[in-house]
This record gives sequence, structure tokens and C-alpha cells, in this order.
Amino acid sequence: LSMGTSLLPKLRNNYTKIGYGNINTPLLEVYLSSVRNKDLQTGIFAKHLSSNPSGYNAFSNNTIEGFVKKFNPNGVIEGDANYYRNNVYLYGYQNDNLTIQQALKSDIRQLFQTFEMKGSYSNIVKDSSSLLYKAGFNFYDFYDSHDVGETDFKIFGDFLLPVQGNPLEIKTQLNISDVKVVSVDYQRVYFDLNPRYTLKIDALYLKFGFNSTIFSDSVTKKPFFFPVLEAGYSLIPKSLTAFGGITGDVKRNTYRSIA
Repeated sequence: LSMGTSLLPKLRNNYTKIGYGNINTPLLEVYLSSVRNKDLQTGIFAKHLSSNPSGYNAFSNNTIEGFVKKFNPNGVIEGDANYYRNNVYLYGYQNDNLTIQQALKSDIRQLFQTFEMKGSYSNIVKDSSSLLYKAGFNFYDFYDSHDVGETDFKIFGDFLLPVQGNPLEIKTQLNISDVKVVSVDYQRVYFDLNPRYTLKIDALYLKFGFNSTIFSDSVTKKPFFFPVLEAGYSLIPKSLTAFGGITGDVKRNTYRSIA
């Protein structure tokens, strides 16, 4: 209190970036936010970057992102909404009866669009022995200009509870991914359960648990299990720790990640 507010520099609530590069490359970027506020934070971000040379190797990337975060004495509510539009021309296109010079630009155009929403609630605890948690969802709809689309929905819950003075962490998630190619529909479902428990004994800590996933689609149902073990020793307190361990997880390839 005696130092006043000198440690809190004044924040700007916006910036704008405008640029232009060779081969006809414009750039526009805008950010607006609510700066410091104990009850509410909001912001919006927009960006355009494109290039349009005389040939076929043009592209256009567009982004609009918005967020809101509401604070109250018991927890924090967060929400995000995003839109991405990515336009490219596949100038490596080749056809036995059609040269690239004869192709229409629309024939080699690929447009990806993504609508995304996120929401979560996390509690605030005043007692370090109480349960700390965060729960929420993620959703996106991703599709291209050639009748291929993907929707992905996740609900998750992360929990942390001290047990005998040591943290027990449990992360759970249900993920439903649906890919549609013209009239073909393929759905995958994942359920994750990943617990961790950490023991601390003087300069030594030991973390153990497992990662597990139950995967299912229209033809199969398969569990995955990976033990997790990590150990560390503080060689120099608060400065140098040696650690090592083993872990594993399931990597989910999606049409969005590949595209």
C-alpha cells in the first residue's frame, strides 16, 4: 500500500497494424480489449493476410477471435468464439489432359473454414486443502470447398485435490469426432481418464499414474493404457532439478490437423 500504484503500468486497450508487401501482399491486424478489470475481461482480435501474385500461387488467411472472462468470488467463467477462413490455390495441380495454364482458377481452389467455440468454469478456493476443478467444452465445425467436413466436440473435467498433503490430479475428457465425406459419415469416440499423484520427500519428488483412452468407432472398440512415472531430485534448491520418466498417450489425427 505504501508503494501506491507505481508498479502497475498503464495498459493500452487496442492496437492496429497495417502493412503491405511485394507480390501484392496486404496485412491488416486489429486488437481491442478491456484492459484491467477485477470483474470482467473481454477482447476481440481480427487479422487479414493475403497474397495475390500474377500466377496461381495465391492465398488468403482471415481470423476473427473473441473472448470474455467473468470473475466472481467463487469462480471464473470463460468463453471464446473464433472463425478462421483459409483460401489457397493448389498450383501443383496436374491433369493428363489439362495443363496448369489451361486450368481455371476455380478448379485448383481450396477453401477451409472453421467455426470454433470454447467455454469453461473453474472454481476459486481459499483453503489449499479444498478441491480445485475446471470443467468445460470445446467445439468446432471445420469444412472445405469439396464436400468434406468435420465436427469435433469435447467435454472435459480437471480436478486437483490434496491427499495427505500431496496433490492428486485427475483429468477426464469425452471427445466425439465426426467426419463427413460427401455422403459417407465416420464417427470416432474417445474417453480419457488420466490420474496423477505426486509424493514429495525433502529434495525428492515422485509422480505416478497412468493415461488411459477407450476408443470406439463403427467397427471397433479398443482400450489404450500407458503407465506414467516421473522422478526428480533437487540438486540445488529452487535452481537445478534432475528428473526423468516415462509416459504415453493417444495422438488423434483429424482432418483439420492434417489440412
